[in-house]
Amino acid sequence: MKPEDAHDDPLAQARAYLAGQFGDRAPATLEPVARFDGEPLEGEGATTLFRFAAAPDGGEPRGFWVAAGRTQPNYYPDCGLDAQDMYCLHLGTRFMLVVEVSQLPSDRVPPTAEAWFEEFLARLAPGAVIESVEILAAFAVGEETYAVARARVAGETINVFGVDAPPGVSRETHLPPHVLLRRHLGRLILREWEEERCKPRRRARTAPEPR
Repeated sequence: MKPEDAHDDPLAQARAYLAGQFGDRAPATLEPVARFDGEPLEGEGATTLFRFAAAPDGGEPRGFWVAAGRTQPNYYPDCGLDAQDMYCLHLGTRFMLVVEVSQLPSDRVPPTAEAWFEEFLARLAPGAVIESVEILAAFAVGEETYAVARARVAGETINVFGVDAPPGVSRETHLPPHVLLRRHLGRLILREWEEERCKPRRRARTAPEPR
């Protein structure tokens, strides 16, 4: 199969990729779950998600997902997300790889990061008691810093994205911070692409009728 043909056979592409990643522990069965035909990222297109079980360390089989198609294939541990969120996680991962994001050690996190989150939460929930703010992870994106914090506000524990990252909040505190941030970015990328795609349609519907 030519390299350019692999994109047109996501199953074959996924199998070849996983064989390279898992060797003789590569899964025998891949379950197709969903296909996404959009092009939210430049140079990428239709992506199919497969679910599989594997034991890469030789222990009990665990659940995984793999994305393949007109994208760079990648696999992910199953952390309880649905297909839509897994696609967003893949988009966010691709974005972070393309722009060469790197995680910052704790001593390189900007000293103003915690104060940023406190100010953001004060604006988000005026009058609410901000009991604690803890920086979970921070990433260098060029000259900017994308950070994930865990906060307890008015008795509720939440995760918060910010500093230079597009701000947002997640209540899924059981997920690792890098998964949360990548999915958050992927959701924003997908939403922006969908909004741009709909703009011509809106103009077409509101255009005056020809006389």
